[in-house]
Amino acid sequence: MQIMQAAIMPLDEIGFVKISLSQIAKRAGIFTALVSYHFSGKSDLMNYVLIEQSMVYNT
Repeated sequence: MQIMQAAIMPLDEIGFVKISLSQIAKRAGIFTALVSYHFSGKSDLMNYVLIEQSMVYNT
């Protein structure tokens, strides 16, 4: 997923508190509204990213 990939690097570089959905959307090359359509907020997106990443590492 393009949004998830765009969220991973800034999370490592900037951190959860400082990263914004608009920064993630910009990195993904999409509008912020599209991120908001798929996720209810930054916490929801980050939870999804962490779950998906943990599934990758556990397989």
